[in-house]
Amino acid sequence: LLDKFSQILILLIYYLEKSSNKNIYLVHHWPMNGNGYDIVGGANAIGEAYVAATKNRYEAENKAMLFASGYFILPPKNYFLQSDFTITVWVKISSVPTSTMLFDFSNGIDADNVMLSISTLTTTNPTAWIFNAAVQNNITSTTILHYNVWQHLALVYESNTIYIYRDGTIIAT
Repeated sequence: LLDKFSQILILLIYYLEKSSNKNIYLVHHWPMNGNGYDIVGGANAIGEAYVAATKNRYEAENKAMLFASGYFILPPKNYFLQSDFTITVWVKISSVPTSTMLFDFSNGIDADNVMLSISTLTTTNPTAWIFNAAVQNNITSTTILHYNVWQHLALVYESNTIYIYRDGTIIAT
């Protein structure tokens, strides 16, 4: 049954924000220790579907989360304070059907939303969207993700430009 869905292992998610004085602050951190708790910013998951704890990239039990067509529901809030930010995540993907969202920080339709998809209806390449008020910015990578290996992804928003990195290399701008 799981093979019919996207199987994504997520190790941890960091959300960093750059302040006006150029200092970088850790605002949220979901370490995926068998749950959806944010150990820095208190934005704990308030629901989940089709999510299970599993081994991480070092084979430690319950230190990563398996999303088999599943997701965490985070509390509604404005996660992005209209400043530069970076979201990083370790992922291991075993299959990618169309329209597979990796994360979606939403604050209502077309209102300060940040999304990263590993596939859309038309491509299996990572795509990022940022809605700031009613203005939408998006990019699609020309590089597909690797299967069955851990890889580090970063979505960076800096000076109104979106970047996607895989293992430290820019794959979209």
